[in-house]
Amino acid sequence: MLIALVLIGCPRTDVERDAGETDERDDWEVAADRRIRQHRTGTLEVEVVDAEGNPVPEAEVAVQMQEHDYGFGTMIHAEFLSNATQWGGPLEAGGHTFDESDQKRYRETAEDLFNMIVLENLHKWSLWEDDGNREHADYAVRWALDRDMDVRGHVAIWGNIDAHAVPPDVTLAAGREPVQDGDWGEPELDPAHIVERSMQHIEDIIEYYAAGEFEDAIVEWEIVNEAIHEPTLIEAVDGDGVDPVTAPILGEWYSHAEKIADRFEVQIAVNDFNTLAGPYGDVRQNYRRQIDYLVNDVGVNLDGVGFQVHFAANEILTPDEILEGIDYYDGFDVRFRATEFDTFQEWGGVRWDSDEQKGEVLYEFLKTFYSHPDTDAFLMWGHWDGVHWGPEMGFDHDAPLFDLEWNPKPAYDYYTDLVFNQWWTEETGRVDDEGLFSVTAFRGEHEVTVTDADGNEHSERVEVLEAGETVTLRIEL
Repeated sequence: MLIALVLIGCPRTDVERDAGETDERDDWEVAADRRIRQHRTGTLEVEVVDAEGNPVPEAEVAVQMQEHDYGFGTMIHAEFLSNATQWGGPLEAGGHTFDESDQKRYRETAEDLFNMIVLENLHKWSLWEDDGNREHADYAVRWALDRDMDVRGHVAIWGNIDAHAVPPDVTLAAGREPVQDGDWGEPELDPAHIVERSMQHIEDIIEYYAAGEFEDAIVEWEIVNEAIHEPTLIEAVDGDGVDPVTAPILGEWYSHAEKIADRFEVQIAVNDFNTLAGPYGDVRQNYRRQIDYLVNDVGVNLDGVGFQVHFAANEILTPDEILEGIDYYDGFDVRFRATEFDTFQEWGGVRWDSDEQKGEVLYEFLKTFYSHPDTDAFLMWGHWDGVHWGPEMGFDHDAPLFDLEWNPKPAYDYYTDLVFNQWWTEETGRVDDEGLFSVTAFRGEHEVTVTDADGNEHSERVEVLEAGETVTLRIEL
């Protein structure tokens, strides 16, 4: 769960300004703040009365936000969270070996800074079917639920064999050699086996975290990750020449998933990379075709569209380009999520100038993304260098917020300024002659504390969930 932080030295950019006040910020930010006020706030009205219903004069009201309605999340290394290890041994990165003290910091920062998590690896098909891995995955889910954090499911089906995401028997049935250690036999193409196993797995993993001990544990599942870029299983079932974004098996996977998910009110989503960052026009076109196929041809009630947004230095978008990119996917009645944000890759000879530049990119992207009315979550792909996938891509460990020794990076200040300052309701004041106190409140949960002239105090929790709505809380002293 998000916890209010004491911020020192962070810039403040208020959403609400007096008419005619000079604003020296860039035009993009002025426009973003207007959209945020329109789409991310409501009015909280507090009415303070006595036992007879008369206004209580001189009553003081304090409104303190407790939780965002919007999702702010991070990727979690489930085994390190649960056991302070990685694949059964110590977690190591950049010449450092991490222990229980780092695990403690890892847990604390995840809880303090975010209200949503997604697991890095242990919900992936092959890894999740291992009992030891599943224990760590389950621990991470319980840990999040105990802290009122949402969990995204990543992922039911991902065709990346090299990433250990596909079980060995399914890999063999795709005509490929498994990467897992063991004597698995010879590859032999068997589309029927892939279909049977994958359909059962979709059902198993959704039900597992939706019923019994984990009732309503996971709010959304990516059913297929990277259909555009990792079509191995799709091609094994429907043939090498199939268009992966309109393949029959893709529609069958989503139709089956929808039937299971609807029983438990779990959302289903697509997810892929280079679908917003870049921009990469051909990938965007294919992603839109995939969404259109699932929604309009197959008839799937798709809930979420995920943009991985791994920004390389040559893929930075302006605020206008971000909005245009989101709007390119308009028309499907879905919610948009930034699912794997980070800023470390360098391609085409273009390098990052500094960590400060990366922080500025996070600030511009997050503020712009949050300001769009059809988005509802922003997740970064890890927040600490100790758990980061940079070396897999030939780069250093480079998560957005903390270095290997837990020193905050510039992006930490930019992130906390937005989430806990600019977009955090914290107001005090005195009721008017009619016993009313009104405040513009960001969508989420708030604690309202009222104190009368004699020092009598009363507190209640209230939610403001709809943009532009007025929520009235009547408190009797």
